[in-house]
Amino acid sequence: MPLPLQPYALLLKIGGLVVVAGGLFLWGRHSGVESQKGETESVQAKYGAYTSKMSALTKQVAEAAERARQEYHAKSKEAAKNYEDGRKSAEEHQNTVVADLRAGNLQLRNGWSACMSAPRKDQARPAVGGDDATPAVQAEAFGRVLRVGDDADNQVRWLQAELIATRKLAESCGVVQ
Repeated sequence: MPLPLQPYALLLKIGGLVVVAGGLFLWGRHSGVESQKGETESVQAKYGAYTSKMSALTKQVAEAAERARQEYHAKSKEAAKNYEDGRKSAEEHQNTVVADLRAGNLQLRNGWSACMSAPRKDQARPAVGGDDATPAVQAEAFGRVLRVGDDADNQVRWLQAELIATRKLAESCGVVQ
């Protein structure tokens, strides 16, 4: 007597294989998801550490740049103040020299005296005035010459201070010369 399930045996085998294959598929998927989850967590942890490190470095660079800018502005302001003080000092020096030359407290060396001497007979003389006006003009002219030299020295000091401050700012920003 044939078993009543015999016609269904092939279907039962196929069903069993489908169940086993489905189980293997689900087990593989579950194990792959767990593996992927662990890998994802590892990558996320590395990314979090990287972003926090980059944030800290960015903050450090911004603070260093701000300190460098403040130092540059302070040095530049100091150089401008020194320039202005030097300009006033040159003006005072000019006035002092002119007053001393007029009062006779200061005399020019022969080399300067020759440059500032009274006009020769073959040169044109002013229409008005005489020898009385010549010393005052000479003193003022000599004072202006000194003032030009003092101003030039002052500008060189100011430019040098600005150059040094600018180089220091550039070096702090990573610019290599």
